[in-house]
Formats: sequence, structure tokens, C-alpha cells
Amino acid sequence: RIMGTDASPKSIRGALLNAEKAGVSRLIEFSVKDVFKIREWLRDEPDHVIMNPPYGLRMGIRRIREFYEEVCRNLAEAAPKSKLTVIVSKPGMFSKALEKAGYSILSRTPVVYGRLNAMIISAER
Repeated sequence: RIMGTDASPKSIRGALLNAEKAGVSRLIEFSVKDVFKIREWLRDEPDHVIMNPPYGLRMGIRRIREFYEEVCRNLAEAAPKSKLTVIVSKPGMFSKALEKAGYSILSRTPVVYGRLNAMIISAER
């Protein structure tokens, strides 16, 4: 089972359109859900969580650091055995948030995402 969630209904609509274009929409269950409330809605712990969190371009450094720490803490509590893969533009900051939540970094892969230099990070607890 594959779930796609986001706090933004607009983002979910975009993800569904992308899945339809790729011919995989029947394989994915999309819903509007807040990662900060994951303990309330996650019923079964997934094997793998894949995320594209905000890059912080409009949030400011302090807010994005707090956001990353909260996301990692919530995921660690709700899905402690799940492997985590993220794409972020602030890999150092996200890596610190992961480590603070008890994750170990498995790999880091630099990528170009649109016009941004980003990093794909895989981690587990």
C-alpha cells in the first residue's frame, strides 16, 4: 500500500494529477493529513517513509530548523522502525534534526531539483 499525504489540499490535487499522468493513481491513496499529527492518523507503521518537506525558502532559517526537528521527532515516535528518505535543500540542518531524533544517516546523494541543489538523505533508527 502506498499513501501520499500533505497538509495542503492544493498539493494533494497536484500529486493526484501527477500520479494520473504517470498511470499510477490507482496504486496510491492520497489524503490531506498533517505530519505534525501523524500519531493521530497513522494506523500501520510503514516500511519506508519518503518525504519532500518544505525547503524553507519562505520560512526563514529558525522556523525551518524547528520544522525539521518537529517532523523528525513526530516520525520517530509514530514510525520508529520505518526507513526514511527525504529530499532537502538544507542537508546539514536536516541531518542534525534526524540525528537529534535518534536516526542514523545511511546515505547522502546530491541532486539538482529544478534550479536548486538538493540532497537525498536516507536514514533509519
